[in-house]
Amino acid sequence: AIHIVTLNRPDAQNALTMDMMNEIATLFHGLRDDKKVRAVILTGAGEKAFSAGVDLLKADGIFTSYFPTPLEKDPRVQIETFPWPVICAVNGFAITGGFELALACDILIASENASFADTHSKFGIAPAWGLSQKLARSLGPSRAKELHFSGRFLGAKEAMAWGLVNRVLPPQQLMPHCLDLAKEMSKIPNPTMLRMMKQTVNDGYGMSFKDGCENEQNVAYKYYKEMGAELFEKMKAFIMSRSKGAKSKL
Repeated sequence: AIHIVTLNRPDAQNALTMDMMNEIATLFHGLRDDKKVRAVILTGAGEKAFSAGVDLLKADGIFTSYFPTPLEKDPRVQIETFPWPVICAVNGFAITGGFELALACDILIASENASFADTHSKFGIAPAWGLSQKLARSLGPSRAKELHFSGRFLGAKEAMAWGLVNRVLPPQQLMPHCLDLAKEMSKIPNPTMLRMMKQTVNDGYGMSFKDGCENEQNVAYKYYKEMGAELFEKMKAFIMSRSKGAKSKL
């Protein structure tokens, strides 16, 4: 099954309140126990905004009592560590905290209306959901600093050219494309492999190249050791059926 999560405050540009942040974290934490879910799509209501970030008009409680946040109540952590793929359908601008939520997802697909901006410096807000670290790793420190220091908006096409998003689509094609992509991922014959691949990539992201490769080997060794003869025979049958043009399932 594919679960769609929508930030639903279009009248406030889907700005985040404390209640919304808690709800996002609780939702993703709870979906871990749903045995039918194989992918999640995160998007915003309307075509103008994915999320304008934290609602500064209701931010008093957030800045004075929200940090440090228990992991189970941190939406960024719950999205990042969610075991199945999370696709972000960026339907409009993603600003500061909204930008950070988008980057917590595994794959970013953007509408032509989408844009990205980091206004932490402009408003005197310290980043706490990883933006100062992720952008430098994704775009390189020079491009990241340009966005951090200027607060300028990065349009969808430029974001794709910089490697921030995977694809840019007309607004009406955004959700259908994300749904098709999620369906393709959910059809992976061995769900364990999907979870394992995501975990291996995420773990390696915080390691040196050498340690990441070593971790990959350890994960592979454990996987093959636990595979068992029955699953191995199913894998061979699946490969043979694909080569014959037939359909089979692991």
